[in-house]
Amino acid sequence: MFVRWLFVQFCAIICITSIIIILCLCPESSCLLRLPLVFYTQKLASFVKFALANTLETLERENRQVVLAFYEALASGDVQTVQGLLASDDLEWRFHGPPSDQYLMQFLTGAAPHDSYVFTPVSVRAIGDKVFAEGQSYTPSNKCWVHVWTVKGGKIIQLREYFNTALSVVGPFALNKLQEYLWESRLGKSVRKSIPSLILAI
Repeated sequence: MFVRWLFVQFCAIICITSIIIILCLCPESSCLLRLPLVFYTQKLASFVKFALANTLETLERENRQVVLAFYEALASGDVQTVQGLLASDDLEWRFHGPPSDQYLMQFLTGAAPHDSYVFTPVSVRAIGDKVFAEGQSYTPSNKCWVHVWTVKGGKIIQLREYFNTALSVVGPFALNKLQEYLWESRLGKSVRKSIPSLILAI
């Protein structure tokens, strides 16, 4: 996907550079080229915008599929597939919640079976290289969880895990709390007891 993005950028640069060279070598033709140049620039901008949007949409769809494949392998206890989806050399893991709720880490380290806690995502959404998933255990404890995955090259390179924590995600240029959230967990609001709330900037 990155290669495709570079190709689009390269084509745009070549086209614009060619026009500039023509105008510099033949200044008398600038008037004749002005209207076609404006039209061409507008079309080129629309094409680049469409190509980048299409590339981002494809990337997000692929990243979402990686995370869904992880949950599917986790549910079936397929350790080999789970490990194959994780970037073993550069995996960053952050956990927020009671230490006793580190079910995923316990499974991956062999300290607990895969069905000690069932992670069934209720919603999964991808934004760029981030994939947001949340779920809930419909048991007397009524625990809710949020996973924020970072996917690169088809591999999971980072996980932020939250248990019984309400999470709101903002962009990198958030100036105040009035900015619209990019993503916000919903299940935490259904937990009867009070839970902490966090804001994550990406």
